Amino acid sequence: MANECLNIGIIGAGKISELHASGYLQHPKARIVAVADNRAGIAESRAAEWGAEKYFTDYRDMLKLEEIDAVDIITPHNLHRQMTVESLGAGKHVSVQKPMALSEAECDEMIDAEAKSSGHLRVFENFRYYPPLVRAKELLREGVIGDPVSIRIKSVQGALKYGWKVPTSTLSWRFDDAQSGGGRVVFDYGYHAFAIAVHMLGPIEQVFAWIRESKNEKGWVRDAPANISWVHSEGDRQGSWEAMVSDEMVVKSDYWSEDEWFELSGTRGFIWVNRCT
Repeated sequence: MANECLNIGIIGAGKISELHASGYLQHPKARIVAVADNRAGIAESRAAEWGAEKYFTDYRDMLKLEEIDAVDIITPHNLHRQMTVESLGAGKHVSVQKPMALSEAECDEMIDAEAKSSGHLRVFENFRYYPPLVRAKELLREGVIGDPVSIRIKSVQGALKYGWKVPTSTLSWRFDDAQSGGGRVVFDYGYHAFAIAVHMLGPIEQVFAWIRESKNEKGWVRDAPANISWVHSEGDRQGSWEAMVSDEMVVKSDYWSEDEWFELSGTRGFIWVNRCT
């Protein structure tokens, strides 16, 4: 890396990319040098907004730039595997948005590509870095609540109008199984919940799930309400996640109109964390 500054190429410049770019722009050792999006106008405007020197409508052309150290893939889920494999093949480090891919086989292919590349692969997960959850993990390690026993997670998705102003095109593909892999709530948003459960209490051995379907205010089908419970493979630990949705629920947010809270139980006490989204 020239001058110890990480040169970033962003693949996919939709709404969520605003949050990713903000982090890079605020970091003294990161620089956005190129943007790729199949919509030329979006690619050009984002490049200008973020101070990137170049923009492309084909990410493969961007991968040819030797000055790029890492790429951030922020695209519909069905594109993750191919873009990741090709980016690693070009020797770039890769941060890919969650969920990792559409199937276990696709994930394995991405992992194999990393093993053959000089670049490293990570699946982006931001909840783990939310300061209250970071502190909760520290308290667990310190044994403040004794031996961990369980984690209970509750999440709610409210009416779209109370949250982030997101273009319909950004939302609609998430309800298209071919692009999203299915499951706007459990498969997509649920990645955060499961990532925290594993982070806090270790690998999961067995899962039980009850998942229904409902339509939101736009008529799109979502996989909720849902109740999911599991047993961790380490110690006598268990967990559960309840996901509810309501188009009448007011969840005021600068981000998605969602909220969640976490309860960690130990043999000597409890930890509660809320307001993550």
